Amino acid sequence: MELVDLSVPVETGMPVYPGDPEVSVAPALTVARDGVNVLGLHLGSQSGTHVDAPFHVDDALPRLDELPLSRFAGPAVVVDARGLAPRTPIGVE
Repeated sequence: MELVDLSVPVETGMPVYPGDPEVSVAPALTVARDGVNVLGLHLGSQSGTHVDAPFHVDDALPRLDELPLSRFAGPAVVVDARGLAPRTPIGVE
């Protein structure tokens, strides 16, 4: 089985849902100054590529870490759309 990571990078200024906290990523420590690289992050829990656990809307429902990983993988088809203009329809063929 091949796994394909479809997540987007978390970076300063990335789009967020209206009203959610803006995202910022900045060096907190550096190898040159501190001996290690550590980033400081400021973001809301709904930022970037994410999955809403059932707990998101009901305290009595499972949290994300309580869901089986198999729930997030399944059959897929890879479509090579490179070279197509934005919003070009893609047919079954």
